[in-house]
Amino acid sequence: MFKPRQVQSLDRIPGRFLKRCWLGLAILVLTFATAALSPVWATQPPAAERSDDNSNRNRKAERRAERQRQLAAQPLLDTIIPVDQLKKDYQLFRDILEQAHGGLYLHTSKEIFDGSFDSVARSLTKPMKVRDFNMLLAPLIDATHCGHTSITISNKQLDHFMKAGQLFPVPIIFLNQKPCVDHDKVELPLGAKILTVNGVAMDEIVKKVLVLAPADGFGSAMKYRTLPIDFDLAYALAYGEPEEFKISCLPFGAKEPVVKTLAAIPGKRTVALYESRYSARRKAKKFRYQSLNENTGILTVNTFEFGISKKSKQKYKDFLRDTFASLGGEAGKQNLIVDLRENEGGYPKNEMLLASYLARKPFREMKNAKVITVSIPAKEHLDHKEFPPGIIRYVEKHLVREFEKTDSDIYHVKEDVNPQRQPRATAYQGNLYVLISGTTHSGASSLCSLLREYPNVTFIGEETGGCSTAFTAGNLLVYNLPHSWCQIVVPVIRYETNLHGSKYPAHRGLVPDHPVEQTQEEFLEGTDSVQQFALELIKKS
Repeated sequence: MFKPRQVQSLDRIPGRFLKRCWLGLAILVLTFATAALSPVWATQPPAAERSDDNSNRNRKAERRAERQRQLAAQPLLDTIIPVDQLKKDYQLFRDILEQAHGGLYLHTSKEIFDGSFDSVARSLTKPMKVRDFNMLLAPLIDATHCGHTSITISNKQLDHFMKAGQLFPVPIIFLNQKPCVDHDKVELPLGAKILTVNGVAMDEIVKKVLVLAPADGFGSAMKYRTLPIDFDLAYALAYGEPEEFKISCLPFGAKEPVVKTLAAIPGKRTVALYESRYSARRKAKKFRYQSLNENTGILTVNTFEFGISKKSKQKYKDFLRDTFASLGGEAGKQNLIVDLRENEGGYPKNEMLLASYLARKPFREMKNAKVITVSIPAKEHLDHKEFPPGIIRYVEKHLVREFEKTDSDIYHVKEDVNPQRQPRATAYQGNLYVLISGTTHSGASSLCSLLREYPNVTFIGEETGGCSTAFTAGNLLVYNLPHSWCQIVVPVIRYETNLHGSKYPAHRGLVPDHPVEQTQEEFLEGTDSVQQFALELIKKS
């Protein structure tokens, strides 16, 4: 939905809006990890051509100047766009989805999409504000049911929100799908259920803006996990920017609501509040291991989004090697809790490395992967900052290298790009308890699918944000619509996991063996109910 706001430590912020989609060029290609092919996702794309330093500097200066000109020309949300320009932007929007998205019809049929596309096209009969055009396109993005597909506001609008926006001033968290206050230093009681905002029922507000929150398939857990990250921006997009917010909320255990009127605040302050929210008090490292007793340990891997530098890659390798060596194989700890609740995925190589320590038999990263094109469409409308010409050539070169056309118009991944892998000699042999949530997405969800049918694995928590059988990711293409400056993010690779059959619905995430959600009371007490359930389950086993 939105681009990352400039904060000092994005790594501390979970969720896809702020960091999954907008990683610049660090994760352009999320294809398979093969030594033979020098994995395309493992390194930064090289320069497409070599020239002297002065020429390079001149080109960079020209690109910076062009970006500044574009930024100045970008409209704000209340700018009115003429009908002819709306129609041109809309046709480009449709063309991009139909020509680039690798899984456009994975969850919604072509017939339904065509009808929806045509219906929206017929509605473009009068000038429209950018905000209204954005909200008109959002349901079409939502119909992809793809957690890697999004529509975002322009850089200029984001800059306005950050510096001078009049935004919702209270961080929220959803507890059993009810919005609650997630900060103990605001003027509303911590954990209180928010009932109304400026006279509108919060349930109605959430229903309207939930379309802006991404998710794979038809599950809702991911939406309720990601919406709080940018709820302030979502509200502003859907309802505008009031100077103040009259908020009614019901504190825990109370019978009567509390009503407060709070002044709107700019985005810089909402980011600071979000970073210091109550639910984030336990600052988590990217990965860590804790031994609880002689029989049980907890391995937490909060992301696979690291590994650009050799140092960080080696640190992760050493950590896993030492951790699983200490677990002792068959003679070691009987129970291992693997916490993936905050893991949204990242580099496939990091996912596969962890899988090699958890697998019990030879495995592949995916059953299959496919794209509908190896040539990026509408190149002239790609965001020039994210996709300079050298990057475009680099991505296309690797698509050609890794995918081949079969007996249809679909390109399938080449067999040698998806090799069979072997478990490590020190792979864990005991009981695995995997903690999952709606935030568990992309590569982390794929890892769960890989482990799903192992007899020693139990899943606890919420349905994963990523679909258990198929999803679209890889090569996140960033397009600018030239008149409205809505930005569209489109993934091009459709992945099929190793899970299939009636036990695993095609349009849902991985459903836990033991569903557990934190209650309002547990939230206030700081109780990790999911981890606590796992420990109680171990005691009973």
